[in-house]
Amino acid sequence: MTEIAPNARLEPECSGDLVPAVCDPDLQEKFGTGMPDRHQDAIVAKKEVLRSARDLPRNMISQISRLDRLGYALENRIAANPNYPFELVVVFTTVVLVVVGCLYHYLAARPSVAQFDVFGSNSWADGIYLALSLVIAAGVDDSVPDKLGLRFLYVSLVIFGLVMFAAVVGFMTNKIDDFLVSIAEGYTKVAEDKHTLILGWNDATLRAVVQICFLRRQYQQTNERRFLNMFPFQWIKRFKFLLETPSTSLAVSNVVLMTNQLSKAEMQGQLEQILAERGIDPRRSKLGRDIICRVGDPTNVNDLIRVGAHKASAILLMMSKIDQEEEEESDGTIQNGATTRVLLALRHVLFTNSYTSATSTGLNPDLRIVVQMSNPSEYVDAACFAHDNGSPVVIPVDLTKFSNALMFNCAAQPGLSAILLDLLDFEGPAI
Repeated sequence: MTEIAPNARLEPECSGDLVPAVCDPDLQEKFGTGMPDRHQDAIVAKKEVLRSARDLPRNMISQISRLDRLGYALENRIAANPNYPFELVVVFTTVVLVVVGCLYHYLAARPSVAQFDVFGSNSWADGIYLALSLVIAAGVDDSVPDKLGLRFLYVSLVIFGLVMFAAVVGFMTNKIDDFLVSIAEGYTKVAEDKHTLILGWNDATLRAVVQICFLRRQYQQTNERRFLNMFPFQWIKRFKFLLETPSTSLAVSNVVLMTNQLSKAEMQGQLEQILAERGIDPRRSKLGRDIICRVGDPTNVNDLIRVGAHKASAILLMMSKIDQEEEEESDGTIQNGATTRVLLALRHVLFTNSYTSATSTGLNPDLRIVVQMSNPSEYVDAACFAHDNGSPVVIPVDLTKFSNALMFNCAAQPGLSAILLDLLDFEGPAI
């Protein structure tokens, strides 16, 4: 559920699972979810990371080029619309034919050329028709005389051009195939800023994404009501100065998920099914445009940089499934192992790839990292750090304490579970 404050701002309440922690860190104190008593100062944490990485070369993949942004936009469009490559080819070919045909007519109509009565000089339509004929059938040139082997030379050049064209097409086809494969596998860069990043995959991941979509819907509907529901949010969002100021970045930012437990197709298949079941309108939160899936190892520094972890505003660690597997394999010796490795990798990425130079730590001022844990861990607590103003960046959430207390209280008081669920999620009308 959400709350409309007196100043007309959209204030989020809690939504089930871990989404409230990402929206409002103060909720951790209310529920007693195991936050450490003292967070390490971000400046001290940055010095530790830089000292450990002083002998390492700077990671250059954190830079986003224009080609990366173009590829990212193209990939998202293809993921949202599988027919987009064909539409793009048709539009591009049409534009080239029209431009070249008009240019041909313009040149053929010049006084210095018009005296030769060149075809295409009479109208723009003739120029476009000539360009289309040359592309489709290569045309017939009857002006080449059968003298001195000119026709043989002409045909030889045509054959040579066809061979070279076929070779170029072959190279381009391989490049396009490789690019489409990389898109399908989900290994390309993410050119996002201030986005929501979910690392890992467990049973609560789908529910977290659904709750974020509900929150986005509430924010969009709030802005649509300002215009008497006359215009959809996709039109209104272009005028940012007219929008309500969101109280959390989750309401407006895109969601990026990265895991190495599933393929991109498997992630998108599960998300597509759950979003359809929960009635999420694709016009408000569309898979491939607003919800982006990537394949990568959350414990790998390069993969974290590839999904823009240093530019995210909210990060949710959901490594509990791998933690459980490692705990079973080690007979209980290793607890929260994967979560600890991801958190340490994030510390390295955040402090070696500054989001901004405005602060001494270089962190995104709105950054918060919620860590889902199945057991308390002093190692995770030791890796926590805070912003310059003292507000925590890393918020460990031990769900065992909260869920156990919640289950016993709901069992003792019938009907309490329905009330809490209605209060904690973002589904339904705002209060």
